[in-house]
Amino acid sequence: MEEPLISVIIPTCKRPPAMVKRALDSVINQSYKNLEIIVVNDSPADFAQRKAVEQLIKTLDDHRLRYIKHDQNLGGSAARNTGLLASRGEFIAFLDDDDQWLPGKLQKQMAKMSDANTGLVYCNYKMVDSTTQSTRLIDRCIAGSVFDDLMLGNFIGSTSFVLVRRRCFEQCGLFDTSMLSSQDHDMWLRIARKFKVDCVNESLVIYHIHDGERITTNPRSKIQGIQAINKKYADYLATHPKAKSTRLIMLTPYYLQLGDGKKALAIYWQSVKLAPWAIKRNLAYLKHIARFFLFRKSYGKNAP
Repeated sequence: MEEPLISVIIPTCKRPPAMVKRALDSVINQSYKNLEIIVVNDSPADFAQRKAVEQLIKTLDDHRLRYIKHDQNLGGSAARNTGLLASRGEFIAFLDDDDQWLPGKLQKQMAKMSDANTGLVYCNYKMVDSTTQSTRLIDRCIAGSVFDDLMLGNFIGSTSFVLVRRRCFEQCGLFDTSMLSSQDHDMWLRIARKFKVDCVNESLVIYHIHDGERITTNPRSKIQGIQAINKKYADYLATHPKAKSTRLIMLTPYYLQLGDGKKALAIYWQSVKLAPWAIKRNLAYLKHIARFFLFRKSYGKNAP
């Protein structure tokens, strides 16, 4: 009996061909072989190495490879959606163009999909800093009905870490391209509301930290993404004060980055009123806010 088809979607944008090849090689070398590999080039039309990436796909000469290019840069979520709409697999996996999978990643995740009610399987990963060459293992495993836990933070993480049943996207929709950040978290929440989540408690992805572009670090984008999720789940948050408190207080560092200490402090007090018992957390955030105001007083300007 043939293994189910997995569609692997690799969005790429403004990456050198060598980096894209590293990602592709890690997919081609998977122990699980029944794959279609869809590369979606989201680089601007004037990107110097756009053609080189296209040529790379041809030289790899693997019948499982498919190549799609956008006419203009549309963003990572749009590129993943393009791949999803073009895919044929019963299961879907994503790999960012600067990450790598270990050879058994898909095989081990597929073993967890024997339960038809499981919609998503994620895994642990190794974080590698390309500048310092330091590594850090990220180890977490929360499984089952995880929606409540997921509202407190995106422990599932990057799209590179997941294997998703196609039915999840059919029932939950595509990635929300109106969001400037947290699009992955938004998708995992939608899936977790309808399906069980499982994990492989093993590091199966190498997640690279480097000077190039990864996800947005713009504080305005971060705020917009968090607030978008808060708005989508306003009814839930209205009856879950712990979650609402957590999702409010996580906004404060980004307002401080914008130099808006007044807004950060106002949100902080809203959060504390909802969860006064979270003493350790509340004190940690208060110290952060206090340092901001001390910095402003000392230097007579906003914190950077």
